[in-house]
Amino acid sequence: NTLIFCFLIAVCFFYFFSFFGIAPKINLFLDLFFYFILITIWRQTFNHFIKSSFQIPLAITSSDNSKNNAHEFITFIQNQPQLGYKIACIINTSLIPQSQIIQLLKKHKVQIVVINSDSQDKLNQQLIPLFLSLNIKTISLLTAYEKIIGYLPLNLIISSQNQFSSFHPITKSKKIIKQSLDLSTSLILFPFLILLYPFVAILIKLNSAGPVIYKQKRVGKNKKEFTLYKFRTMHQKAEENGPQWAQTNDPRITFIGRLLRQTHIDELPQIINVIKGQLSLVGPRPERPEFTNQLEKQIPYYSLRHLIKPGITGWAQINFRYGRSIEDTIKKLQFDLWYLKNQSIWLDLKIILKTIRLFWP
Repeated sequence: NTLIFCFLIAVCFFYFFSFFGIAPKINLFLDLFFYFILITIWRQTFNHFIKSSFQIPLAITSSDNSKNNAHEFITFIQNQPQLGYKIACIINTSLIPQSQIIQLLKKHKVQIVVINSDSQDKLNQQLIPLFLSLNIKTISLLTAYEKIIGYLPLNLIISSQNQFSSFHPITKSKKIIKQSLDLSTSLILFPFLILLYPFVAILIKLNSAGPVIYKQKRVGKNKKEFTLYKFRTMHQKAEENGPQWAQTNDPRITFIGRLLRQTHIDELPQIINVIKGQLSLVGPRPERPEFTNQLEKQIPYYSLRHLIKPGITGWAQINFRYGRSIEDTIKKLQFDLWYLKNQSIWLDLKIILKTIRLFWP
C-alpha cells in the first residue's frame, strides 16, 4: 500500500510539474499500468512459491473435547504462510484407527505432529511412540503456540500449571547490559527530543488549549506507580468523566494529536522515563492504576507482567497494537507472558528493529 501510494504521488507530481523534462506524459500512465501488473505477478508468484516450497507440513491431533483449543492455532497458521508452516491434516484420535493415521502422515509427508490434548492421556501414550518411530517430531499445542506463533494462550497455561517452572528471571549480567542499552540509547535520542519540542509544542498549542506535555500515573515494575510523560494528543477535558478505554477514531483526540499518534512522536517524552529508570526501551506497556486493579481481578496471571520493567515498545505492541477492551488486554497479556518467558538482549534488539520497521516504514 505504501509503495502504491508513493508511486501515485510521484505520477501526479511529474504530470502537473513537468519541469524535469519527462515527455510524453502518457508514459507515466503506461508506467503505472505496467507497475500494477508486475507487482501483482511478483506478489502472487512469491506467495505461491512460499506456500509450496518452504512450508513445513504440520498435523494436529484433536478429540471431541479439544477442538476449540486448536481452532485459533489452525486459523493463524492458515492466514500466516510466511511463518513457513501449513496444516497438512487434522487427526481425530478418537475416531481414526492407528493404521489410517499412519497412512495420513505418510501421504502428507508430515514432519511435526501437534498434540492437542493431555499428554498423559492413554491414547496419546500409544500414539507418541508411533509418531517418533516414523521420525516425526511431536510437540504440545502450548509449545506450538510458543515456538511458532510467539505467545502463550491463557487457557492452556491455566491447564498446565507446570508451565511456570520454565519462567526464569533475566540474569544479573544481562540486566546490566539491558539497563546500559536503555540509558545510552535514551541519552542519544534526548537531543532530538529537545530540538523537536518547540515545533511540536507550537502545533499542539495552535490546535487546542492545554499543556504540551501530558502527565499520567502508570504502574511499573513490582506495581510501583510513576508519572509517564507524553505529548498531549487529546482535548484538555478528555477525561473529566473519569478514565476510559481508547476507542477507534476516538473523538477525544485532536487533529494534531492524531498525527502525533500515527507517527508515534507523542511517545518521545518517555525517553525521560527511561533515563529516570522507570521505563525500559522494551517491555510490557505500563497500564494505568485504575485499569490495573480491575484487570487483575478479571484476568488470571495478569500481575505477572509487573515482574519486569515496562517499556516504550514491546512484543505485544508489534504483534497486536492497541488494546481497547478486556478481550484485547487478554490477547496482549498472552504476548507479554511469552516475552517474560523468552526475554533476552537479542530479542529486545529484534523488537526495536521491528518497531522501527512497523511504525516508520
